Amino acid sequence: MIKAVIFDADGVVIDTHQIYLLADQTFLVNHGADPNPENFDHLLNGVSLEDGTKILQNLFEIQGNSGDLLLERIEIIKNLYKKIGFVPGFLDFFNKIKSNYKVAIATSSNTELFSIADNGLGLHKLFNNHIYFLRDVNYVSKPAPDIYLFAAKQLNSNPSDCLVVEDAPSGILSGKKAGMKVIGLSSSHNRELLKEADQIVDFFNQINLDQI
Repeated sequence: MIKAVIFDADGVVIDTHQIYLLADQTFLVNHGADPNPENFDHLLNGVSLEDGTKILQNLFEIQGNSGDLLLERIEIIKNLYKKIGFVPGFLDFFNKIKSNYKVAIATSSNTELFSIADNGLGLHKLFNNHIYFLRDVNYVSKPAPDIYLFAAKQLNSNPSDCLVVEDAPSGILSGKKAGMKVIGLSSSHNRELLKEADQIVDFFNQINLDQI
């Protein structure tokens, strides 16, 4: 029986996928690399910006210090974060479940960028401070289960009683490895890439927790 719902942030709560895609295309063009998202987008979703920068650097043989390249990516993204909003349908779904289920965010998001979104959207207040980052699990990234197991522990919930809502293949694997049920939300990827989820939906209003 589901007693807690744990959300990924980017592409699930915060409508960021197109922002990150545009930012990474800009970053690649700046370094003379092919910005076609088919070559890289599926590799980056659900991983930290730090790990994603290393992936891009290795994939496109970009020269330079990975730390400097990370800062460059962050600056590009920050300039696009000015009009950040919720993923369509999230708030309606959240308001329906918040009284009957424990809720949390477990995210690989960069904390500086998350703070910008938090300031605009009031995420810590919305989730009663149940927001957890990779720093809480020694920066072990998804698809390892660490961050979802940590979130469940903070909610005093058994993993088997938790439902994860994810939009990225690595996040889905993270939730499954944690022993949780996982819903794949096709806000960032097509359904084929979300096939490891227990259920795949296109919109939040298709989720029925009584049927999971």
